Amino acid sequence: MTNPIHEELYQLNIKLLNSIDQQNWDIYKELCAENFTAFEPEAGGHLIEGLPFHYFYFEKPSSNQRKQSSISSFKARVYDSIAIVTYTRLTQTETAEGELLSGESQETRVWHQQNKKWIHVHFHRS
Repeated sequence: MTNPIHEELYQLNIKLLNSIDQQNWDIYKELCAENFTAFEPEAGGHLIEGLPFHYFYFEKPSSNQRKQSSISSFKARVYDSIAIVTYTRLTQTETAEGELLSGESQETRVWHQQNKKWIHVHFHRS
């Protein structure tokens, strides 16, 4: 990636996905606007607003599973203080029984630059 803004957005998305995989609420909350919105499978097609819906998944104790996410086909579009990034998220999980599972989802994330800092404000995952 030769565009430094695209590289910064890529690294922010990696940091966000790592916070999800590692159930690190503090980092997730730091990266996301308090009033951010989302469409995701867990919400059954409903628009989710704010952090409380997502906190439920972070407060659940870890099940001793290893999990990691990778980004494939990353694209970024930047318009003044708004960035739209799209990619395929590849997720690898090792269950407590040692079974290895892989999955994928397509994600679109919207970032807003405020005071020279990018804040995650919306995503759509399918």
